[in-house]
Amino acid sequence: MLPWLSIIGIGEDGLKGLIKAAIIAIAQSKILFGGQRHINLFKIYGKETYNWSYPIEQGIKHLCYFRGNKVAILASGDPFFFGIGTILTQRIPIKEIRCYPSISVFSLVCARIGWTMQDVEVISLHGGRTQECIYPYLHDGARIILLTYNETSPAIISALLVDRGFGKSKFIILEGLNGPYERVRAMTAHSFINYNNNDINPLNVIAIDVIANIEIITLPLTFGRCDNWFDNNGQITKSDIRALTIAKLAPRRMELLWDIGAGSGSISIEWMLIHPSLEAIAIEVNEKRAINIMQNAYRLGVNNLCIVNGDSMDIIYDLAFIKKPDAIFIGGGAGVANTKIISFCMNILRHKGRLVINAVTLKSELALIRYYYIFGGTLIRVAIEQVSSLGNNWGWKSKRTVTQWCWSNIFN
Repeated sequence: MLPWLSIIGIGEDGLKGLIKAAIIAIAQSKILFGGQRHINLFKIYGKETYNWSYPIEQGIKHLCYFRGNKVAILASGDPFFFGIGTILTQRIPIKEIRCYPSISVFSLVCARIGWTMQDVEVISLHGGRTQECIYPYLHDGARIILLTYNETSPAIISALLVDRGFGKSKFIILEGLNGPYERVRAMTAHSFINYNNNDINPLNVIAIDVIANIEIITLPLTFGRCDNWFDNNGQITKSDIRALTIAKLAPRRMELLWDIGAGSGSISIEWMLIHPSLEAIAIEVNEKRAINIMQNAYRLGVNNLCIVNGDSMDIIYDLAFIKKPDAIFIGGGAGVANTKIISFCMNILRHKGRLVINAVTLKSELALIRYYYIFGGTLIRVAIEQVSSLGNNWGWKSKRTVTQWCWSNIFN
């Protein structure tokens, strides 16, 4: 099928910012989809128009009803950079689409304040993400450009920065970029709290030049972070073992982890902190622990961790019909000796999948030894000693030994 759908990126400069090909695509279209703000720009064309429907799936369903007709979607900026383009191409083949992007708001921000695009972290609050998602990026000297949700976002973000110990950060609000009412204001995050922000343009972007208070320890980039980053009641894979465990889980882009018997959620949270494309489902039978996992994830900026409270066996059967995992971790004694769970996990893994199980009791260790003899893989015991006080002197104190069995279907 020839292209029937045109995606037109529009900036605050409106018609003036469109290339000739984009204007022709709009003129040749019979139907226009978009927000009212964009549709108003093209009323003179006398087209059949539709406001974009929400939720997004409903809007796409409505759009596809006109498949084969000449249709144009009026979008903001670059539709394939935190825009509608990516979602549309998941439903409509790219050969049926022509896209005419405008300059992205992130490029405009860099042009206005003199930042180099390749050195900037770009984050969008659209799509249900909360302001806490910026936390993993808050390191001294980091530069962040944040596509906000509306006029309330600057106050919320500045308050978060102050609360987390980054109140000295340079805080730049850029409003209506490339439009007739463009405005750029710079201050510190702390000073913005006392600023009159009643006149903020809903179309705003925030640039943050991060400065941490001297006493603040920022979230490390590596996995195996110190245990005190996670609220826990002793139900946690300790940092040294966690580092080894995640290394064996070997995360790769776009992969999904099942964390069975998630405890504090440390494994699934650190998995997701490695790369924004990673997904994880934390399964925890204890309701209080499940709530604690949610709080840990929220505080550390992991917005989209899926937390399921309930019996592991029932849950994984249901989850398997939705999406198969690339990696599975079983810890905390959660079903380690349950051969049904283990067998199901081994069979449900996607190609090149990995299964990692940690055991600390004799019963669970014997189960891992049995799995190793039957299924192969690798079996190790990890004993860690740490210096501690011993009377008036110092000596080595052993931590609890952990047995770990790793299995992959790559060779099976």
